[in-house]
Amino acid sequence: MPNIIVVLGGKKLGSYPMKASPWIVGRHASCNVRIDNVGVSRRHCQFTCENGAYFVEDLGSSNGTFVAGKRVKKAPVENGTEISIGKYALVFEDLGLDLMPAGTAPAARPAAGAPAPAGAMRTFQMDPATIREQIAKAGAAAASAAAEVVKKAADVAKAFDPDAPLEIKGKEERRSLVSMLIRLGAVAVAAAIAIIVVYFVVFA
Repeated sequence: MPNIIVVLGGKKLGSYPMKASPWIVGRHASCNVRIDNVGVSRRHCQFTCENGAYFVEDLGSSNGTFVAGKRVKKAPVENGTEISIGKYALVFEDLGLDLMPAGTAPAARPAAGAPAPAGAMRTFQMDPATIREQIAKAGAAAASAAAEVVKKAADVAKAFDPDAPLEIKGKEERRSLVSMLIRLGAVAVAAAIAIIVVYFVVFA
């Protein structure tokens, strides 16, 4: 990966690794190499990589871009080439590491079924048919549990209504009913959680 070294009056001010192409030099805050000086245009010049070769290109600057004392529109650069913009010098330092060209494919992913690296997040995957089946089962369980809860709640209301015929008698029956309601509520909550988990696993 090349470096762009900024020099003023023989003093090195900074070194900027060329991480992408183009790599823009100028006064504007959005530039990759920013030189805040009125002698430098907002977007003064840029460095590019084309088929493994590097170039410096003037971007219509007011004061021009110079290589070996000559004003250039576009010129090849190599290790040690000095480019002048205003009173600043840019030294192109080629470290021998190629810049990744635009559009290069990223590193290959591990094959399906291969163990994930230590500490890596694992992704749970299901085919669409299995997803629909799981959601349907969870939804049916939740609906059934909710219906039971509503029915038993009505029975409880009748049991505690002195004017209604008692369908549930005695303390033991009431304890059993409360226990059943708790279990049904737990089933309903578990079904709802299952639906939420499946949704976020698939769509998050």
